[in-house]
Amino acid sequence: DPRAEFSAGLCYEHGSGVPKDHAQAINWYRKAADQGDNIAQRNLQALLVDQEGQQQKKGTSAPARALRTWPPPGDNEFESEISEENEVII
Repeated sequence: DPRAEFSAGLCYEHGSGVPKDHAQAINWYRKAADQGDNIAQRNLQALLVDQEGQQQKKGTSAPARALRTWPPPGDNEFESEISEENEVII
């Protein structure tokens, strides 16, 4: 159920009833997003962008593969593109 998966992602993102864990939030949002949940798609994208920014600040950033492949082209009402500098353009 995508709404339950979205809710689990929200709980992990904010630490509501569970320990705060962005990796788990990303996991649950991705499951809901893959089933077409638009809000989960938006939240997933925001967490991935934030995660990439945190890695760049630490100097440990790997190529933003997840950002380049998510969301699948044409599969998100919040279409965005990733520029050459890995900036999100909405």
